[in-house]
Amino acid sequence: MSTSTITDPTTTATTPSVDTAVGRFQRMAMTLLISVATTLVIVAPVAAEPVTLNPTGGGAPGGGFIQQVINWAGQYALWSGLAAFTIGAGWWAWSRANSMSSGQHKGQMLLMGGAVAAIGVGLAPSIINVLTDAATAG
Repeated sequence: MSTSTITDPTTTATTPSVDTAVGRFQRMAMTLLISVATTLVIVAPVAAEPVTLNPTGGGAPGGGFIQQVINWAGQYALWSGLAAFTIGAGWWAWSRANSMSSGQHKGQMLLMGGAVAAIGVGLAPSIINVLTDAATAG
């Protein structure tokens, strides 16, 4: 005599969903964050020794060459920004004249990217120096 099992159609096995994976990732990230924070709060005051840093390029081997490479990188960034700005302006105008909205958006993004590159290259040394001065003033 065979016995058949009747299953309830309202209960079905579920597969892990994206929400479950996201929740699992969030729990792991929170656990890691709490572990690091606990370690810093408990261990850091006990094990920390004062450290000092005095950045200077004087006498560094290859310091002049490294500065030259940084200057070259800045110049290449400015040239790239100029190219992006010019191409973006042309692309935007051409797309607008031909009623291509996606092209207009691409042109605007290139134009803005070129402007941001110029701002970034121009302000980078000042930002770094101001932040370094502010951090070492205390």
